Amino acid sequence: MKSFLNTVYTLCWLCVAFLYRPFVRCKPLPPKNIIISGFDRVGDLICESPLFRETCKAFPQARVTLLVSHTLKPLVEYNPHIKDFIETDMPEYKGIRGKFRFIQRIRAGRFDMYLEPGINAALMLALMTLAGVGERIIMTSPIAELVTRIAKPLATR
Repeated sequence: MKSFLNTVYTLCWLCVAFLYRPFVRCKPLPPKNIIISGFDRVGDLICESPLFRETCKAFPQARVTLLVSHTLKPLVEYNPHIKDFIETDMPEYKGIRGKFRFIQRIRAGRFDMYLEPGINAALMLALMTLAGVGERIIMTSPIAELVTRIAKPLATR
């Protein structure tokens, strides 16, 4: 039942994001601020680290921020390619009001590009759209869950 409620919750955020999408403009490349979604598991986060390096190679002038849980932050806090962190599992980001606080935090960062390497990206993609991040790149696989496939049109690439 909880899984079903999470899916409905995510679909509600997606509906709002689809309505808001026409008002979000893509910013010209090269981006100045890039935000990357981190994984919640140790192995996935370590496998994601080449993405940080290659992003910095492709956009050397950009400031890279990582979304990460507070338990995994010590694994990547000394990575030279990441300049800032936003902890996603903070108590103030829980619930509907918390999601709006999270959107405000992302807006304050004035991010030009969002990279999502995960397969369950629907909620974060909706929140990044609502936060006004212009370039949203999602890397999905054939095994992506249905809700992520529904959210795919929110991505700009």
